[in-house]
Amino acid sequence: MSIPNIYRIASIFSTILTTCTNLILVILTARYIKKRFGVYKYLIIIFSTVGIIFDATGFLNSPMLHSFDSGFIHLSPIENCFTRHSENNPGFDCHYVLFFGVTCFILLFSLGEVDGYTKEYVNKDFIETYGVVIDEISAFSFIVLDKTYKSYRCQPIFYIIFVTFTMLFQNAIIIFCGFKIRGKLYNDKCKYSPVLLTLHQQFFKTLVLQVTIPTLFIFLPIFLVFYAPFFGFKMSVSSSNVFFLFYMYPAIDSIIVMYVITEYKNALRDLLSDVFCIKNFNSRVNVDFG
Repeated sequence: MSIPNIYRIASIFSTILTTCTNLILVILTARYIKKRFGVYKYLIIIFSTVGIIFDATGFLNSPMLHSFDSGFIHLSPIENCFTRHSENNPGFDCHYVLFFGVTCFILLFSLGEVDGYTKEYVNKDFIETYGVVIDEISAFSFIVLDKTYKSYRCQPIFYIIFVTFTMLFQNAIIIFCGFKIRGKLYNDKCKYSPVLLTLHQQFFKTLVLQVTIPTLFIFLPIFLVFYAPFFGFKMSVSSSNVFFLFYMYPAIDSIIVMYVITEYKNALRDLLSDVFCIKNFNSRVNVDFG
């Protein structure tokens, strides 16, 4: 089985898992959660919906990565109408647009152009691995080392630094806000009921896991792909597994919420009881947080 087919199967699995977990989370939040979570409830529904759209975008676009000793190529094995009407136009790489915004969208098109050196450098490996030359597919090029002149290429290096900064900055904001809220709750804990404090502690634990797990299992592998060329590793290998992990992100977030927050675990039991027509013996106390 070819690498694109293997990745396509993995992408289907990721999309199904993300859609199911996020739909379950939306159903639990909208129908089965009895407590009033205030703004949390609406945020969970919004993030779950966006997660489904985000993952579906990646599934339709089928992005892949191929790592070389001098850099990496971000490609899509599916030819699209934009490829036919322009010189190697990468098309709408929507998952990047949604994730990093307009700035990254501009940088992708301005810094990720597939030039003559890239075509000469990667075509042999692409024919052996994917059965195509790079002109026949949508692709972004980030070859950081020019072996002809034995020098580094500034444009892909700038893009890698930008993406690294964006990821670290986003995580830093999340961590800062989380600890700031936790500190405020701790200082004013006498003003809140024990049930409300427990709820916020569970949300804080959820936040910590939602930062830690993706950092270790999603962003760290992406950084390895980005920075491997700077260490002189000799390789030509598909590294598309990082995209598979990347699109598992929404599913992981939803699973963490349902695992950590007690009310969601109880609601999930109720949902399963309704689906399988099993009488639910779990008694719960409904508390109004409004």
